[in-house]
Amino acid sequence: MLISDLKNNIVNNNIRNFYIFTGEEEGIMDIYIRQICKKLGLTIKWADSIQEVSKQLNLKSLVKVRYLYLVRRDNAFKSDEKLWEMLKNGISGQYIILIQPEIDKRSSKFFKFFEDIMIKFEKLSTDMLIKYVQSKARNLSIDKIEKLCEWCSNSYSRVMNEVDKIVCLSKATNKDYDTCFDWLVKDNGIHQDKEFDILKYANDVMFRNCHTCLKQRKEVKNRGAEVTLIALLCTSFRNLVLFKNDGGGPGVCARTGMTGWQVKCALDFDSYFGLEESEEILLFLQDLDVKIKRGLISQEFILDYLLARVL
Repeated sequence: MLISDLKNNIVNNNIRNFYIFTGEEEGIMDIYIRQICKKLGLTIKWADSIQEVSKQLNLKSLVKVRYLYLVRRDNAFKSDEKLWEMLKNGISGQYIILIQPEIDKRSSKFFKFFEDIMIKFEKLSTDMLIKYVQSKARNLSIDKIEKLCEWCSNSYSRVMNEVDKIVCLSKATNKDYDTCFDWLVKDNGIHQDKEFDILKYANDVMFRNCHTCLKQRKEVKNRGAEVTLIALLCTSFRNLVLFKNDGGGPGVCARTGMTGWQVKCALDFDSYFGLEESEEILLFLQDLDVKIKRGLISQEFILDYLLARVL
């Protein structure tokens, strides 16, 4: 289901009783949640799980309040097929939204069952974000808005948060938006994303740099870079096993088929892993890749599982 379909549902008062919101742009999700509440006269009520909501739906209440139930990250629901049919077809007059930021399409049964009510909220284009920013700070220069989008990785919520700072400072000082932007940048008042290098992170794993790997876990997860990381580590451990079995020395490239750079990297990592351990980790990574493709492991656990085994 597309966001445009959801918009039409709201405009035409044809709102479904159950939706699944997925994707990383939760700021835009919030906009549509508020629109649904306004259209239907609902009050937001958070719940810990879909199972908890289903129990509340069966209770008679004397309170004349109609709720939009919101549930965030309910992984148990993805395997509870008994609830699927009820939520899709059997909750007339009740409204629920499951916010599940990561859904692996390879979990085909769940994805296919709810595909028609699943909306993915991806990050907005810079052009679209410029329009949103101009609705709040019309005279902020385009080049400065583009910088905000770049620094905030095109996150609607973060961009608008920085715009709020600029607007508030402008009101307080009676200065124009561009001047306030420059002041905030000079004083480090605007958050700027630091560039993240997944190749460097893979090298930190190979060097067993626990502090850096754990510190940057969130960066890997936010970018959904786990599969890329596994591919890089598989290559590194495969080369390391080849190097260790060969023993190194003159002619190693010809004997192993490795490039000079691959040999250099294997030599760098050589002291951190023994041959048997390298072989076991390579098999572990290959098995993990298969589990991901078959939907046998949740996206949110992949990195922690990997780091616990390798580090």
